[in-house]
Amino acid sequence: LAVSDKSDDMQYKLVIMDYEMPEMNGPECVMEISEMITQGELPSQNIIGHTAYSSNEDLNYFMKCGLIDVLEKPVTESSLQNLLDKWV
Repeated sequence: LAVSDKSDDMQYKLVIMDYEMPEMNGPECVMEISEMITQGELPSQNIIGHTAYSSNEDLNYFMKCGLIDVLEKPVTESSLQNLLDKWV
């Protein structure tokens, strides 16, 4: 999920990245995006992790990959609103 002012803009206000995805997991994807930002291929992005993994080890690993925050599952309306209020 990405929130942007313009649909064709590569700069998003917020990207929510799930941990488990079919082709590439969230941490791998965040590291790849971070590398593209470092190389100047993408503008800086605010990336939030989205995961059901709640161990400190899993959350810390995901955060170290380049996230600014983590939204844990199950997501409630209030937890999502709090996250949006904080970062958007």
